[in-house]
Amino acid sequence: MSKLERLVAAAAYVASVCLRRLFLSCKAGALIHNYVIFLAYRFMTSRSGREVPDVPEVPKAIERWRHPLTRKLVERIYDLSPRVVENHVVWTTAVGYPRRQRQRRSGLWTPNLYISPTYDCNLACRGCYANGHKPDELPHSELERIIAEQETSGIFHAVILGGEPFLRDDLWQLYAHHPRVLFTVFTNGTMISEEVVERIARLGNIRLMISLEGFAEATDRRRGRGVYDKIVAALEMCKQKNIYYGVSVTVAQENFEGVTSEAFIEAMNSHGIHLISYVLYMPCGTDNGAFSAPTTEQVLELERCVERIQDRYPIIAVTGRNGSNLVTSCPAASGRLHITANGDVEPCMFCHYAADSIKGKTIAEVMNSDFFKRIRVLTSAGAPSLTPCRTSESLVLRRLFEEVGAYPTTERR
Repeated sequence: MSKLERLVAAAAYVASVCLRRLFLSCKAGALIHNYVIFLAYRFMTSRSGREVPDVPEVPKAIERWRHPLTRKLVERIYDLSPRVVENHVVWTTAVGYPRRQRQRRSGLWTPNLYISPTYDCNLACRGCYANGHKPDELPHSELERIIAEQETSGIFHAVILGGEPFLRDDLWQLYAHHPRVLFTVFTNGTMISEEVVERIARLGNIRLMISLEGFAEATDRRRGRGVYDKIVAALEMCKQKNIYYGVSVTVAQENFEGVTSEAFIEAMNSHGIHLISYVLYMPCGTDNGAFSAPTTEQVLELERCVERIQDRYPIIAVTGRNGSNLVTSCPAASGRLHITANGDVEPCMFCHYAADSIKGKTIAEVMNSDFFKRIRVLTSAGAPSLTPCRTSESLVLRRLFEEVGAYPTTERR
């Protein structure tokens, strides 16, 4: 870090300590925090050259931050490990944001990393995007190098996918060696024990996301008998230890009504989750036609459901439009990339094609490859049929992949 960054980090650390104490001792602190966040957003968007929201949108944004449930959510998050607060205030904002801006001005892309350290798994879920991949493992030395590169670029967050990440014991070393980074770890929940939750609580820089498809019938139908009960037990352990956790809900036509029902949301809220992420089902892996991607109407209804959750519960709720006919922009190859357990670099975890391996190359080199440059041109066109997750039905994308020598990663050995 430069001398200026060290000074900024020190000041931000002191501020994060003060803020955390304020939120733990005073409910008004959360309201102050929300107004500060809104003003900071206005300042950063004006500095970066992006337009701030139109005047009619400003009162709406302020009202969202003033919402009592939003204040309660902020209080809950600030009641977590001090490292969670430090990551958001110090590293992601005070240090990371200026670094990312400098990178962008110099023409370098700073994507969010989605990494599958292993494709090995103790389950065989139907329709999983990882099915069909050889159960390789990305060497620990490569993982260390990749995370260090991201920190240098100003990205203090990494998403760990699978397979099942908790099958690799050496990942605990990765989390401990990079305390500034918030690791969002997606898991099937069956390997969560009191010992695992204790380790997560001690480290303080892990956000746990447990995957499911609704209640027992829908979840067990896809993941196996008894899995839902294990997930419920894992959620209760997380609640007791007060760690940062949530659920990742795969949404298909077959389980849409169940996962958007008030009963399901109430149940998840009773388990104390901080976050619910709705992920649209993408036909891939070995689903054998058992599931169907949500319809356009269901995608829109899901967005309304997310709004209702944020209005009624102290939960962060998010969703996306991946694979639907509503896509107007796509972060594949620009705002995100996926590194497979074999080291292949995909534009997204739902696009099983690559032209480069991370082994022996930096992230910057991969991002500036012809493959990724051409993907960015297509995804900025605003045409849903040109997003990488529609590769199987797009002649344009298949021809592009042939021209740049991209290979299907599921056949890579």
